[in-house]
This record gives sequence, structure tokens and C-alpha cells, in this order.
Amino acid sequence: MKKCSHVLLVEDNLDLAQLQAEMLKMQPEKYEIQTVHTGEQAKAALQKKMPDIILLDLTIPAPDGLALLRWMRRQTKEIPPVIVTTGCTDEMVQKEALNLGAKYFMIKPYGLKDLLGNIRMLLRTPEEQMQIEGMSVEKREYLLRAKIYLHQMTAHMESQGFQYALLALENYFDMGREGISMKALSEKTGHPLGQTSGNNPVEAALYRLVYQIWKNNSPVYQWLCDFCGISIGTRMPVRRFLTALGDAAKQENINFLKEVAHDK
Repeated sequence: MKKCSHVLLVEDNLDLAQLQAEMLKMQPEKYEIQTVHTGEQAKAALQKKMPDIILLDLTIPAPDGLALLRWMRRQTKEIPPVIVTTGCTDEMVQKEALNLGAKYFMIKPYGLKDLLGNIRMLLRTPEEQMQIEGMSVEKREYLLRAKIYLHQMTAHMESQGFQYALLALENYFDMGREGISMKALSEKTGHPLGQTSGNNPVEAALYRLVYQIWKNNSPVYQWLCDFCGISIGTRMPVRRFLTALGDAAKQENINFLKEVAHDK
């Protein structure tokens, strides 16, 4: 029997809250949905039962979303996964929310399918969890190396692009280049494949991640360029980057991390 995931939906727009709740109820996964409309109601709900995931609007009646995140951090070091939803585009607000523990920051208006894809990313199904638990040692070590390499190139480990990159690399391990096609990644994440490449949130998030990594131009990124035989500091296309990273992660030698550290 599938585990029922407890979702706390914190949203003061009653119509949007109802729409999101109905969308979740229609999914094959089982969700227990609790909806509240103010910060005080959210605090009361959290004190009674800690949910598996929180969908948090920032502009709720006091305390607002950021204040609620601060309060949660004071209560416990490990808060449930939080998806922040807001109409605010201020990068400082986004940075603060992520620093306070939010996993994703979604700007309204966003697609409900995008929201569902992020929820699924954070709440793996029991079948997916069984696959993880049954993962071979070789695959575990490969994914660990890939995660270490990514972390050395970007500090945004909780970003959508970072998580999508890990999923892409898992696909690459299992399926080769076919696994990092947008069709395969769209199926993996539950996002529909748009008519044009710019319509797909998975591709957009991966592009932002690779662009940020290229701008950082860390020693590990320079090493990766050298590893795949291109000019150091070249901005790689997304699939080239994933292919190079996947190939590097398949190597069992991790000493280059020490080497590039000494070079600096």
C-alpha cells in the first residue's frame, strides 16, 4: 500500500488553494491535504503535526512566509521540504527563502504541472524509494561522485537545476545518451515536453544551472573542460555538460579534487 503524504498548503488565495488541493487529489499518488490561510493557522498546524511537505505562499497574513520559515528554523534544525510560491521576483527574497531552508522558489503565475513535478521530486514514490534502496554499489558511488563534482562547481545544491542534473545523470548511467534527452527527462520528472525547447521547465532550469557554473568558472569546471577535450572556460551546451560530467563521474579516481585545490 502506498504511503499517504501529508501536504500542508499555506495559501491565502482561497481559489488558488482550492485549485491546488483538487489538483493533488486527482493524482495517482495519495496526498492528505491540510489547507490553512494565515501564518498563525500554519503555526498551529505545525505544532500539532509535522507534514511531509509544505507549499508556502510568502504573502500570507502575519506572520508572513519568511517569518514562518524563521519560526520553523527556531523550532527544529530539520524542517520538512518547503516549496515557496509567490508573486515576488526580488532575488534577495528568493535568496533568504532558500537560506532559511526552502527547496524551491516558484514565481506566480506558475503551471500546476510544474508544481506537481517539484512535489514529486521532493516526495519520491515508494517504488522509486525501493529502486534507490536496491541501487548497486557502483551506481551509488557514481551518483555520489557526480554530486560532489556539482557541489564543487555551484553552491546552489537545492536549486531545481541541481536536482534535475542529478536525475539526468542517473538516467545517463542507466540509459546512456538517450537518458539525457529532453523526452526522457520530461518523462522522469512528470513535466510535459513543450512544442519549443524554451517551454520546458526542466531544460530551462538545467540551462540556468550550466550558465551559472560557467560564470563561476571554478577549478573543477576547468578540469571538466579539459577532461572532455574542449577549451578551458568554454560554456558547454547542457547535454555536452551532462555527458562530460557523467563520463567523469564514471571514473573511480577522485584525486583531481585535491589537485585543483592545491593549484589554487
